[in-house]
This record gives sequence, C-alpha cells and structure tokens, in this order.
Amino acid sequence: MDIKKVRAICMEVLGGYKHRDIAAKYDISPSLVSRFREHLANAGYLPGIGSCSDVSSMTDLELAKIIYPNVTGIKNGSVVVVGRPRPDAFVPDFVYLANQVIDSKITRKLCFSLYLEDCEKENKRAISKSDFYRKLSFEIRKIIGTKVYMPQEHPYGQEVCIDFCGQTWAYIGADKKLRHAPIFVMTWSASYMTYACVIERQTTKCTCEAIGKAFQYFGYIPLTLQFDNGKAAVTTHIKGSETIFNDSFNEYMNRIKVPAITSNPRSPTYKSCVEAMVGVIERNILPIMNHDINLSLEEVNCNLIRQVDKVINKARYREGSSRTREYLFKTYETAKSRKFEGTIPEFYEHIPCLKVGSDYTVDVDGTKYSVPYTLAGEYVSASISGKQIRIMYELQVVATHTISDNGTHQIKLEHMPESHRSVVEKKLKYPSAESIYATALSISEPLYRFSKCLIQKMGFDNGKKGCIRLINRYRSRSCVRELMDEAIDRTLNGDSRLWNSNTVLDNYKEVSKEAIFNNGKVAHQTELNFCADPHFAHLRRQDYNSPGINRIDRYVERKINYISSDNNSVESAEDSKEPFVRASNVKPNC
Repeated sequence: MDIKKVRAICMEVLGGYKHRDIAAKYDISPSLVSRFREHLANAGYLPGIGSCSDVSSMTDLELAKIIYPNVTGIKNGSVVVVGRPRPDAFVPDFVYLANQVIDSKITRKLCFSLYLEDCEKENKRAISKSDFYRKLSFEIRKIIGTKVYMPQEHPYGQEVCIDFCGQTWAYIGADKKLRHAPIFVMTWSASYMTYACVIERQTTKCTCEAIGKAFQYFGYIPLTLQFDNGKAAVTTHIKGSETIFNDSFNEYMNRIKVPAITSNPRSPTYKSCVEAMVGVIERNILPIMNHDINLSLEEVNCNLIRQVDKVINKARYREGSSRTREYLFKTYETAKSRKFEGTIPEFYEHIPCLKVGSDYTVDVDGTKYSVPYTLAGEYVSASISGKQIRIMYELQVVATHTISDNGTHQIKLEHMPESHRSVVEKKLKYPSAESIYATALSISEPLYRFSKCLIQKMGFDNGKKGCIRLINRYRSRSCVRELMDEAIDRTLNGDSRLWNSNTVLDNYKEVSKEAIFNNGKVAHQTELNFCADPHFAHLRRQDYNSPGINRIDRYVERKINYISSDNNSVESAEDSKEPFVRASNVKPNC
C-alpha cells in the first residue's frame, strides 16, 4: 500500500472517525481499519490530538514498521514492501518472466508451472502462488504502463448493442436430444437497460425473432442497432471496410426501420455496454438460475428476464446513486427514441434478384416455382416463411406457392399462356385409362370398344393420344357420329396391325364419300376371317359384356353386305336433316 495512504488512514483512526466511513472513503475493508487501530494501540498511540501529532512527525519507514511489523523497506519512495524472510526460498527473475509473458504470449499459469520445476531443480522452497502472480503482474504493469481506455459518449435514444454470452444453456430439444442454446443479450448504450433470452440456435431467423421480442419488451426502438460480427447477420466485414449483411437480416431490419451497424472485428470497446452486461449475466445471474434441462425455453426465458430485471434493470446504476437503469431508460431513453407500435414483424428468408426463365419459373433451392408468363426474363425477389414462398415483382406479390418437400416443381395453370394451359388441362382431364373409357362410353359404344382395344394394345401413355384424338373428333360439329361408328367398325374388323386413329379417320373419309355418292347408303364390312386376331376377338364383337352396355347379338358373316335404308325410318340424303345414318332395320354385325 502507498505510505501516504497509510498515513492518512492512521490520522483518521486517531481522529476518532468510524471504521466504515474510513473504509468507504479509502476503498478498503473495515477489518483492515481495525487492524490499523490495533497496531497503533499496541505501539501506544490512542485516539487523540497528541497521538495525531506524534504520527505526523514520524518518518515513512517508522510509521510503516508500526503498521507492518515485517516491513522490509519502502520502494520508489512510496510503496511499502512487506515480506517474510525465507532464506531457503527461490525467488525468480520477475523482470525476465514479465518480458516472456509480453513477447512470447505465454500465460501466467505456465510461468508458475515452470517456476515450480526450477524450484525442484534448485532444491529450494517456492513462494506462494498469489505472491508469484502479484509480483509478476507488478512487473508487467511497469513494462506496458497503465492501462487506459477512451471515454465514449452515448446519447440517449441513439443505439442498442447486441451480443451473445460465452456460456450456453443446456436443454432437451423436441427430438429428445441434449441441446446447447446461445444466450442473446441487447443493451441500450446510454442507460444500460438490458434484455436477455435463450434462443434455439444462433441463426438469422432466431436472431431476428429475438430482436423483435426485445423491442416489444422495451416498447421503444432506437435510431441505430450495433451488432456483433456474428454469421447470423454478417456476410463479410473486413476491418476498415463497410459491413455486408445477409439479405434476410437486412430485409428484416428494413421492415423494422432500424439501420444496423457493426463494430470492427476484435474491437469490443465499440459495444462496451453490452459486453459489461454479458459479464454481469454470466457472473451474477446464470449461476443462481435453475438449470433443469427438462425446462422448456419459454420457462427458462421467463426466469431469465425476471433475474435480469432484478439484478440489472432495477438495480442502482452506480454506487452512491439512487437511480436505476430502468429509471434512466423511462426518463431519458424513451424521450429520444421511437415508440414501438403494432406486432413483431414476421421473419422470412429473403432471396433477391431471381431471374425468371423462359419457362416463366424461378429456381429456389433446386425447385422451380412459376410466375405469370408475362414476367419471363424479368428479375423478381422471393420470401420464404414457414411452408409458404411469396414471389414479388416491384414490391407486389405476383405468386404464392407451398414449398415442395420432395423437389416437385410447382407450376400453376393461371401463370401459363393459353396454349400451354390447354395442353396441361388435356393431360389433367384424362389421368387414367378408366377416365378415357368413361368418356368414350358416354359418346359411343364403338368408340368405347376401340379405346379399350387401342390402350390394351399400345399401352396407356401411347394409346391415350389416339383415343383423345377420336374423342375430340366426335365432339366436333362437322363429325357425323353414325359414320364415325361405321369407320371404327371397319377398322376393328380389319387387320389388327392397322388399329390406330389414322386408320379410323381414313375410313371415316371413305365412309363419308360412299354415303354421298350412294344417297346415304354405306356398305358395312363384317369381320374378315384371314385377318382376325384371337386376342382381341372380345373387342370386335358387340356381344362382349362391357360395363354400362346391354348385351347385343350380332352376326358374324364372312362377306360384304350392303346396308339398305328403311323407307319408314330414313329419308333420302338430300331431304334428311341427318343425311348420313345407318339402317335401323338391319342388325349390326361384327
């Protein structure tokens, strides 16, 4: 201790001042003041004017010997050096060790370990660990000088600072596995008002949600937000250059309307307020909390913010001051900051500058999502929240999709041009063979038989094209259904290798010409024996008992018959409203 401080304490002890007042004034413990009084009394100096006069006339060394019986001298004219003579103790060269610590960046702990090894080699006793550390630190301070810091002014309402505790919080996650969650801390730079919570992971989503909850807790928003250089927000930051934030964090801060800045890498003094509060949380709050790993994060955060309010926010700002951090925040910070209104903005992952391809889709994580085809070649942005993705063009939402879990492309019909939409609708209209059979059956029994035959022969993917072609032809205005039925019958009664839609339409042309030149009469061909395929005989004959069709007896003839028109049921081709009809008085044959 400095001899001037020792003399001042002795004078106040002999002056009759209270121990606690002396201790508070000189920042020492009351028990040390009691020891000073005891040493003075043992030397015959009791409180009074005479003793004060005698002590004031003593030399520094004489006074030091009264208070410190084992004093060895006064160093540098002011510091009292106390020690116990140990002739067998090995005293190292502390100046050399101090230079080693500074130059070689070795720790004090390693220095002490090496010192103990040297003591064993020299076969001498070692000084105490505390004495070793004290003397080594003293020499280090002499070399590097007094540590100074730059005072910084933080106006009220100007900024908040964010940091994470070095410690993590252990808990059981939803997957029943042990997790270690980071602890988020936000502090106002001027008032030191603090908010803390445990978040699942140090990701952009969790960090942004914690920022929103903190502002909701405070009820006010500052002018700026000082952020640590965490990967949750920062993409690139080189000392002396501007900070590149990731797109999702930057978009979230824009919606809150708070510009974010970062401190230089490895420069904690820029956010010393939150660094100090992180230390208080780690030293004074986390050790007294319930560390039951089965507690949910909601329960942990309730207990944590309760302790933060008690130990930090509602505690005195400084010793000797009755004002709390909460008082400074409510009195000065809120007057200079912006009131938080509404709800916490929902976080979503923001993806800017997505180019729309010629297929009017954008690629997000390997999955394509459609937009209106008129935006092909333009640049859009996307926002992902939960299972929904919103695509925007010039700040307007142009498409919304559910995120695909299996990589299936999401293309909506309303985004397609008319020509593309008709193709897709055609595919969607007939998803299976049964859907084609049902449609064909509702139009014509021969069409149903031909569709069944074609799909069984060629397969669904190839055969459905011919079936859909004939279905559409039946529905056209220019088609005469009776003639088309005859064309299908002629096809099925012919060579099975020619069973396709092209043959049916060629036969339709022949039947139409024949009806025109024969006044509505057409020839009906029966099954030819030499080209019959036994595998499809049940489809040729109309006595095949198919669903929804009554059993019809048909003749099997091996020659060509001419179908004559019934005068009572069919008019001539020139006068009839439906000129091309099959004779009703002749049974159709197969």
